[in-house]
Amino acid sequence: MKHNAASNIGICILILLTGCGKQSREPATEPPANSGISKTEKVISLFKREPEEPGKASLVTNGMSKTQVTELLGDPRGQISSGVRTTLMYDGVQLVFENGRLTDVPANLDQLIKTGKNDREKREQLLSERKKNSGPLPVYEPPPAIAAAPAAAPAGYVMRDENGQAVDHSRLIRRGKVTVIDFYADWCGPCRALAPQLDALLNKHRDVAFEKVNIDNWGSSVSKQYSVTSVPSVRVFDRNGNMVGPPTSSISKIEAMIKQAEKR
Repeated sequence: MKHNAASNIGICILILLTGCGKQSREPATEPPANSGISKTEKVISLFKREPEEPGKASLVTNGMSKTQVTELLGDPRGQISSGVRTTLMYDGVQLVFENGRLTDVPANLDQLIKTGKNDREKREQLLSERKKNSGPLPVYEPPPAIAAAPAAAPAGYVMRDENGQAVDHSRLIRRGKVTVIDFYADWCGPCRALAPQLDALLNKHRDVAFEKVNIDNWGSSVSKQYSVTSVPSVRVFDRNGNMVGPPTSSISKIEAMIKQAEKR
């Protein structure tokens, strides 16, 4: 009996030691008792991706006012106003308002803005690198012959951007009418000084279509789209949409180009 009891005691001690050894080798995988998270939930959470929240652009709908849109999307990069129609220029998209209300909102507005922003940032980076490598861009000066006599400028004068591409003014031109486009900025003193002179001049040419385009700032999409390097920048087009001469801020040159356009 004594031998059996001792044997039993030894076996029990051996089992206890073996169990303790196993417990010391196993890592603690249980979540904290007060976490409220099961092991299964903990594993799933490592692979689960929360759905991306839609951007504020998804809240933009037809019929909204300019104020409502800018509260959601922020200030536009540029603005074009013509009569009852206003266009706000955002990255990758142009939002058109008729009588102060938004029309024709693209279904993928959020994606258009994101893509446009990415494209703009890439262009700005490339332009920055190009400027570093080539130095400052030369200041534009019109050819002396055209500056002295803009009326003699050839029909179909082509204005090109810094990449050599023709600048497209078709969205602003009134076909069948001589068109004058005034690119300006609210903060521009010379623009404010030129405005009453332009009004007086256009009162003498009642059949001329007149467009004022606020570039907002130098980084705006409007200034880049229309290659505006200085303001005021006034451009004159004949009835066929041909640019008569280079951009100018001289009221006498503007009048000469209007008269030239009217003869075509």
